[in-house]
Parts: sequence; structure tokens; C-alpha cells
Amino acid sequence: MHVEAINIGSSDALGPAASVTAVAGKGIVGDRHFADHGARPGNALTLIEAEVLEDVGLTGSQSRRQVVVRGVRVNDLIGKRFRIGDVECVGVEICEPCLHLQRLTRPGIIKGLIHRGGLNADILSDGTISVGDQVLPDFSADRHTEPLSRRRASRGFVSASWQDLPQSRSQGGLLRGQGEPAAAAEAGEGAQAAARGAAVRVIAVRPVATAARDPAA
Repeated sequence: MHVEAINIGSSDALGPAASVTAVAGKGIVGDRHFADHGARPGNALTLIEAEVLEDVGLTGSQSRRQVVVRGVRVNDLIGKRFRIGDVECVGVEICEPCLHLQRLTRPGIIKGLIHRGGLNADILSDGTISVGDQVLPDFSADRHTEPLSRRRASRGFVSASWQDLPQSRSQGGLLRGQGEPAAAAEAGEGAQAAARGAAVRVIAVRPVATAARDPAA
């Protein structure tokens, strides 16, 4: 699980590098995708598996991915934090191949790389990435990457679908719970209802769809 090669540069002059500087939220210094004002999500760093390149007959620079890794299933890093050397990253989405890549290489390369064209990632900390660096999961970040629904459930929240939200709003934005504070037992029925209504919070989550893209385009 290590970095086998690094390739950066301008769009028409990608070349190998032994070591590069990573800047949190911006990208790799000296690369065509480095963004002084902040990279788009998943556009700061790209990785691809050496084993996939060998299978389709491309070099790292031909793939137009910045970092070639060996012994790592990059698709498994989507939604997870990991480290390359001392640089903390998070996987965002599959870096699917595009027509631009096919024009620069050969016909049919899209079919060969579909769903295994690499990983788009964000850079979370400044540091240096070098050939030979280990690529390791960041177990210290597990509590931060735990599914949101699980964290909410552990805190006593109740999830509601987006369609249920108008009804819950009509009830003052709250669902009735089963618990009832002791102090409310002696109050009138209206106070008891208010107490039950305050027992549970409602969280509504709107699904977010993310479209894959190839940053080499």
C-alpha cells in the first residue's frame, strides 16, 4: 500500500515527480488543477491503481491521474479519510474516464477503465507526498466519518422522510414522543401535550446526488 509514481504539470506537459507539496483545500503545487481560491470537491487530488494501469496498458502520466498507488483499492476509500505520507485526505468519488482521455490515448480505453478509472479526493492537511509513501486508513477519524444517521440515532433523534416534513411542521416542527416529564403530570392536558411534543426532535435529510466526473477533462 504505497505510492508508486507521481505525475503533475500543465495539461500538455505532465511529467514524473519524486515528491510534491500538497495544500489543504487547494491541490498539488505545480499541477494544472491547483486552485489558489479553493478546489472544487474532489478536484484537489486524483489517484489510480498501478494494477489497473498494467491491465489496460497505460502509464501513470497517460492516465492523467496525479498519484499512482499499488496494493490499494481506491474505490474502497470513497467517503473515508486516509493518509498518504503525512497528508490527510478524504475520498470523494470515482474518477471515471472521459472522451478527452480516450482522444489522448486510444479508442476503447473508456470501456477498460469504467468504474476503475481512479479516485477523486480532497486534501485536508498540508504536507508532502513522495514516491514510496505509505497509503493508510486514518482510523483516528472514524468518529468523524461515522454515518450521520447512526450518530443521530445514538443521540436520541428520530429521522423523518422529507415527505413527512410538512406534517411535522404543522405540529410545530416536532413529533410527539412517548416520554413525559414528571412536572407535566400535574399540569393540564395542553401542558402535557406540549411536554410530549418537546421530547423528540425531527431531523429531515434531503438526498444529495453526486455526479462523477473526470478532472482530466
